Amino acid sequence: MPHLTCEKLSFSYPESPAKTIKEISFKVPAGSFCTLCGPTGSGKSTLLRMLKPELCPNGTLTGKRTIFERDIASFAPEESASLIGYVMQNPVAQIVTDSVWHELAFGLENLGVPTQEIRRRVAETAQYFGIQSWFNKKTSELSGGQKQTLNLASIMVMQPKILVLDEPTSQLDPIAAKDFITLLNRIHNELGCTIILAEHRLDDVLPLSDVVLFLREGHLDFQGERQEFARYVYSQAFEYRHYLPVATRISFMAHDRVGKMHEENDVALTRFAFTVNEARKNIETLATDISVKQEARFMSAQETHAHYGTDSPRVLEAKDLWFRYKKDAEPVLQGLSLRVQKQTIHAIVGGNASGKTTLLHLLADGLKPLRGSVKISKGERRGLLSQNPQTMFIKDTVIEDLLEVAGNSAQAHTEALEQLKAFGIEHCSLSHPYDLSGGEMQKAALAKLMLINPSIVLLDEPTKGLDARAKQEFGTLLLRLKAQNKTIVMVSHDLDFVAQYCDECSLIFNGGITSSGPSRSFFEHNTFYTTNAYRATRGLVEHCVVFEDYMRYIKALDKSEGKIER
Repeated sequence: MPHLTCEKLSFSYPESPAKTIKEISFKVPAGSFCTLCGPTGSGKSTLLRMLKPELCPNGTLTGKRTIFERDIASFAPEESASLIGYVMQNPVAQIVTDSVWHELAFGLENLGVPTQEIRRRVAETAQYFGIQSWFNKKTSELSGGQKQTLNLASIMVMQPKILVLDEPTSQLDPIAAKDFITLLNRIHNELGCTIILAEHRLDDVLPLSDVVLFLREGHLDFQGERQEFARYVYSQAFEYRHYLPVATRISFMAHDRVGKMHEENDVALTRFAFTVNEARKNIETLATDISVKQEARFMSAQETHAHYGTDSPRVLEAKDLWFRYKKDAEPVLQGLSLRVQKQTIHAIVGGNASGKTTLLHLLADGLKPLRGSVKISKGERRGLLSQNPQTMFIKDTVIEDLLEVAGNSAQAHTEALEQLKAFGIEHCSLSHPYDLSGGEMQKAALAKLMLINPSIVLLDEPTKGLDARAKQEFGTLLLRLKAQNKTIVMVSHDLDFVAQYCDECSLIFNGGITSSGPSRSFFEHNTFYTTNAYRATRGLVEHCVVFEDYMRYIKALDKSEGKIER
């Protein structure tokens, strides 16, 4: 019997002429791991909220939603709390108490569970999730990864049968994100919990998935198991191949090339890989099936990518920065130094609570260091876009928000419209900012910031919550700003995006910058803090840091004479 069934489910928000969800029908079997994916704005979050009675949005809903053949709307709050767990995207938004132990006990207390039973469940859950070492801490002292782990634990202490998660790793650093997904896998395998997870980053979750749902413009375009999903994506003539894990795309190219050599290149015959280990086996198969001239192995990093201009002048420099938020608190930054070259894209990476956002605000002159200094070249002007782009908007339409900066003249109106057009979102000018998709909102916020004409643009997690296509568009936009003589400093957890678009990369750890340099060599020298493409190709293909590098490698093989022995 399926845990969850939706039949011809449709939904539209109040005063909206268009439906967000359009006649969706699917079943999620009991005990399955279901991944919901699709472009930003396709309706994933709306659909997930419709599965939890207390979170179901206001609007017009038609069709059926059932759990164990019972209408979801009929569940009382206490039934829903113990049957359907829900983890939100923002780790902070879900925490309601000031201490870890109380957060774990809060839901059980509200259900009237006896005190002794609460103590037993809380103790057991804290042990299972590895919380015991920070059990007595205040929730405000936790890192982002710890907060999201606490959110998950405080849901699982209620012993739900179904766990629903809306992009739970989008604000976590790469290591914390992998730890969180590992926890989900344990819950799925050891407790038999049905998991329904919406996620953009599929590299870690698709290998665990029994069921995949692909949503596009409110329609359910695909439902099935992961191998069939990969075949479906590769059999379609659309741009969603880059939604698949890097390991899947790399292994397909290797399999496809071997197949062409043996005249067996049918997608239907392809056995897709989803993990780094599986991809490496496919790459090794390619290496044993062909003979390649040594000079055609691959291009060097210098040949493959443009030189980043290491001789460019410094435009921004932090020297020996010390900072703490409270007198009696441990320093967040301890003697940190950083140099940013003019007309480059410089990424700052590191774990949650490592001080990245603090550093960005010090560079923007929004915070003052206890010791040390931040120097900016003469004539340069800084502009900061915070992690939440919603904070940039105060008006009812996008164009009104831009005019708040540009002014009310006819010339200002023209300038604002030109800015929106340059960012590819002129169609959003009359929309409310909060009605935009994640990618559109990020562009609109940056467009507003650019009206003050900063020469140094500071960005905090600009790709958070963006789908693969929106990331590509945003990366192209950053490259265009760089070409216009802008310098960009961005904090990011998205290592694949950093490797693709950033010139320089700095790792912050223990209050300081531990390594810094050209982003490609940065990732090639790392073992754990590196890209999925590099993990899949390390030791097999030279200088393969992003998927596009592997594409170049295959093209180099194709151009090499005498490379194939049949």
